[in-house]
Amino acid sequence: MSGINFPSGYEFSCYDDINNSFNLNYIISEVETSFGYIEPYELKIDFFPLFTSKSLLNSHFLLFNKKIIGAIFCSLRKLEISNNTFTTACLGGIFIKEEYRGKGLFTPFFNSTLFSLQKKINPDLFLLWSENNDLYKRFNFEAMGSTYYEHHNNPLTCKLENFQSMPISELSTEQLNQVKSLYNTDLVRKSLVRDVSDWKNIKEISSMNIFYRLSTAGIIEAYFLKDKGMDFKGIIHEFTNDPLTKKAIESFSKITPYKPKHPNFSIIPSALVKITNKEVIRKIDEIYFNGADCV
Repeated sequence: MSGINFPSGYEFSCYDDINNSFNLNYIISEVETSFGYIEPYELKIDFFPLFTSKSLLNSHFLLFNKKIIGAIFCSLRKLEISNNTFTTACLGGIFIKEEYRGKGLFTPFFNSTLFSLQKKINPDLFLLWSENNDLYKRFNFEAMGSTYYEHHNNPLTCKLENFQSMPISELSTEQLNQVKSLYNTDLVRKSLVRDVSDWKNIKEISSMNIFYRLSTAGIIEAYFLKDKGMDFKGIIHEFTNDPLTKKAIESFSKITPYKPKHPNFSIIPSALVKITNKEVIRKIDEIYFNGADCV
């Protein structure tokens, strides 16, 4: 399929080739084991967008004697930069079972996946979120953008004055539409476009909490998102660009696109990026991603 040879017994496959025998819960449990993802967190909730039927169609798997031993999931998104929109393949859930590591399998598996996706959907760029920069640099992924993680010792464990809160999964359709409007017009910063299906997937992440402020007319006029599985536990990772909200969250841990005025922060790349459409290069320096979108 990819033109890359694997050792005897190993097979590279896309979802369409194995969907009759595919057990998603088993694969997710293997990813959790590989990532050290422990209870009470659940990968299928915290990274729900990776495991939808739409994402599975672009996901790839490594088999040994017809049994899945590795996976690379792929969620397609639209990236908007300077009023230009680019097709983006977001990769996540990347693993090979421990007993099959060190056999030289990852390089052909990852290259085969990139080749297959380029042939099938021809994305303008590939994105992934990982601390293993050196590994993915071998595949021409570069760290791009800057995200500032503000560290504070003051946990947000109670309700804030003038804010109500609930799991994002409990928002009504009307409330979600109000949040969508704010995301499009008043978010502090964003790069990924969220269409109807993206919002539907995000609403399924029940480990994520939304704090919101109502206007006198009872309409959501500001919000921020906090928590999301192990990675964003206790961290605010998306917020509207109004003074009252930014003041309310200033003493709590958060990720932000702006350099804090105090020294208690660390800097991480916004994402690791492999560009396939050279038109993107001139426009991509300022990318930034909110936690709800990271897979």
